Amino acid sequence: MTEPEPKDREPGPAKEEQSQQSTGQLFDQTQAQADLEAALANLRELFGIDGAKKMAPKLKKKKCASPRPIRIAQSIVRETIDRLKAMTDCRMSGDDSGLANVWEEVCVQVQGEQSIFWGVYLATIDALLAPAVQAMDPVVRHALWLKTEGGQDWKFDHDDEDDVGPPTFNTDDIIEYLNERVLTAAGNFENSAIRRHRER
Repeated sequence: MTEPEPKDREPGPAKEEQSQQSTGQLFDQTQAQADLEAALANLRELFGIDGAKKMAPKLKKKKCASPRPIRIAQSIVRETIDRLKAMTDCRMSGDDSGLANVWEEVCVQVQGEQSIFWGVYLATIDALLAPAVQAMDPVVRHALWLKTEGGQDWKFDHDDEDDVGPPTFNTDDIIEYLNERVLTAAGNFENSAIRRHRER
């Protein structure tokens, strides 16, 4: 008489628990790796430090630059331009210029010849930018400063240093950086009033 073949046993509670623990450990390791990569990316962005090689040799060196400071800078530039457009009662070009607002006056001077009041226009732009820079999150302000000329010089001077603390930066560098981008936008802006003024 042949004995019936034994049925496949279902995994017992011990094996199920062991499987769940293995899955949990794998998830924890994956999450920890992701968190470490994010932290290293923030270090590189804020302080120009390539922490990947020193802090996690198994990680591949990857250039990660957060777009957040750039987006905030672009938003501040757009807001400043909108405020210059809203300045219609303090134009210095005269009513016969055909220009509707201070923004158009800035544009024609960037694209053509600067008036004797050019310094006043620059000071006005700086005055609009300063409160926005002061209101920035300190982390964003540090990251944006590293993109300025002063920040680039600091990164170059400390590039070979292993132990370097946060830089001491000047907010005027950030204002100047944003001012230049407002003027770049002015150099590229055009409408019918600016064209007519340029053709006079």
